[in-house]
Amino acid sequence: MIDTTINNSTVRLVTRENGIQRDQEQAGLKPRRGTTMVVDTFEPVTLAELNDHAALLTRRDRKYAVNAATAEEFIAALPVGTRALDIDGNRSFPYASLYADTPQRHSFLLASHGRRRRFKIRTRSHGYHAPVFMEIKTPGPRGLIVKDQVGALPNEAVDDRSDLPKLWGLLAESGLLSVALSALDFRGVTSPAVGTLRPCLEITYNRSTLLMPDEHARVTVDTDLTFRAVTPRSHGEGWDSDEEAWRGEVEVSDPITLDDFAIIETKTDGAATSVDFHLWRKGKRPDRVSKFGIGMALTNPDLPAHRWGRVLRAIESGTL
Repeated sequence: MIDTTINNSTVRLVTRENGIQRDQEQAGLKPRRGTTMVVDTFEPVTLAELNDHAALLTRRDRKYAVNAATAEEFIAALPVGTRALDIDGNRSFPYASLYADTPQRHSFLLASHGRRRRFKIRTRSHGYHAPVFMEIKTPGPRGLIVKDQVGALPNEAVDDRSDLPKLWGLLAESGLLSVALSALDFRGVTSPAVGTLRPCLEITYNRSTLLMPDEHARVTVDTDLTFRAVTPRSHGEGWDSDEEAWRGEVEVSDPITLDDFAIIETKTDGAATSVDFHLWRKGKRPDRVSKFGIGMALTNPDLPAHRWGRVLRAIESGTL
């Protein structure tokens, strides 16, 4: 493990022979001890109950970028009756996402400028024993976010979850990528460049999910965020080669891990939650923060990242 400085920010770079995902699997992807202990004090809720009460695939998200200590204090102050997602005795779960973009960075640039027809497309795995989903996210009416899960690879189809570019290739071969592109077209993303989508960024993190009492809302707390740039091995004609792009022939950078950083996110059908009001009373307002956005900015310093500039500066200066 070595420390280095990127964009004037000291971050931990961990170089691992077999890749960060494999090492995290062996380590169990355990979050900070304090966060785990606090979440363990809540009554459990099953995934089925959580989805019945607050699936919220169309929703309003409010995100708050905080340091780890603030996240732990926030969780400890949640009201009586809050329940924590519990699966087989676990309260914190490893997430892995692989995002895609065009050679011209349409997805990133549309998001960084807040354009109406922006989009994100990704694979997502909720732990090492769950299906690998293909998802798209697009803006909905009145500031809502629409997430479409267009399909998933079953567990038995995935023999190596540590190789996310290979997982993307399997999703393409299964036809799910074509379904995702059709879904983007349905949502109004009709740029021809969408057909050139290629993997660009891998993100892993730990997530705890909380169901709020007497509200149609849930809260997630993401910690231990790690980013790796994913780039085709060759450019020019090689970029457009389906065989190269979709079958894992890519370069994956050393990981950038943000140690003292967490994202608290409230997800609701519109109105602010008691959690939002609690944070506002403490002087914390919603942040413009996106894991995709800050990950692309940290791994590609030449990209414009004005939309997330305040959060990136706070990360760099340690003033979250």
